[in-house]
Amino acid sequence: MGPALTLLAGVFAAARRGFYADAIEGTRTPANHGLEITLRYTQNTLEQLVLAAIAWTALSVALPPARMVLIPAAALLFVVGRITFWVGYAIHPMGRAFGMTLTAVPTILAFVAVAAQLFA
Repeated sequence: MGPALTLLAGVFAAARRGFYADAIEGTRTPANHGLEITLRYTQNTLEQLVLAAIAWTALSVALPPARMVLIPAAALLFVVGRITFWVGYAIHPMGRAFGMTLTAVPTILAFVAVAAQLFA
């Protein structure tokens, strides 16, 4: 649920655009800089969430029961990563790097672990 809530937060933040004159026009590149960052955050979160859901589902089949704790740990890193991505992005575009890494690396490692089991 935590990772899905990070997406919901972005959707709710973007939905507020109807309250700002420079953001209501509905274009993909709004004049409102804050909305532009929120839209980019939301799109990227959707992409990362889909990849994570696929990886974690595969991992849930591949892991022994004692290691299932890795999936909620990855979800926690996802949430922290998304928060730091959004905050960092609002400060400076390069500020999103830490959050992106924290979000993506556990997902990549999950894909690698599943692939290793499939091809071993």
